[in-house]
Amino acid sequence: MFTLHGTRAPDFAPEIEKSHAPEPELRLMPGLLLEISGPGARRHIAELIARYPFCPAAWVEEHLEPFPAEIRRVNMHYDRVLFVDGKEDSAWALTTFVNSGLFPFVVYAGPLGDEKKMARLRRQAKKSGTMVILVQEEPLPSWQAHYQYLSEGKHLELTRGGKPS
Repeated sequence: MFTLHGTRAPDFAPEIEKSHAPEPELRLMPGLLLEISGPGARRHIAELIARYPFCPAAWVEEHLEPFPAEIRRVNMHYDRVLFVDGKEDSAWALTTFVNSGLFPFVVYAGPLGDEKKMARLRRQAKKSGTMVILVQEEPLPSWQAHYQYLSEGKHLELTRGGKPS
């Protein structure tokens, strides 16, 4: 005999503490391609993922250090984040995670390719319902990202795209 404990999907609602109020514009937006550039980009992304503790994430970087300091400072559920040091296969890992649809968040820091590849990535994100977050040192000139943010210290500035609805 077995017991059915529940049939509903896990709640991906964010946990927000009053003392650590998030930037109002940055939240889980399924199917969108975001770009965050600047020195504090990884910290802002880690804080976003931390607000959704039951939501798994894949974090792919071309050259990932073992445990980046800016990520380590954020209190997030590390057992829900799959960190991948992709090396020369980082772009392949990105498309694999996005197409799988298993991760509501996919973070990527690595080479992106041309506009055609960016447009394909945008379509794949929309189809799978995955929020793809691109980490860049400098803002890209590409118009494929739905929203583009610039990280300046503790503040995040929306530089392209409208207010998410």
